[in-house]
Amino acid sequence: MKQKPIPVYLTLPEPIYQQIDQLARETGRSKCRYIRQIIRRYLEYLDKADKPDEPPVNWKID
Repeated sequence: MKQKPIPVYLTLPEPIYQQIDQLARETGRSKCRYIRQIIRRYLEYLDKADKPDEPPVNWKID
C-alpha cells in the first residue's frame, strides 16, 4: 500500500539551496525528490551506524 505523503516546509540558507538546486538539475531530479533521497540515505546511515557488519551506505545520488 502506498503511503500518503505529508508536506513538510523548511527554509534553507541560500548557499545550501543553490547547491541542492544544482545537484538536482545535474541528476534530473526535482529539488524535493533530491532532498527526499538525501534524507533516505541519512536515515539508512543512522540505521546501520550500530551494525558494523552491515555494508556502508552508498552516499552517491545518481
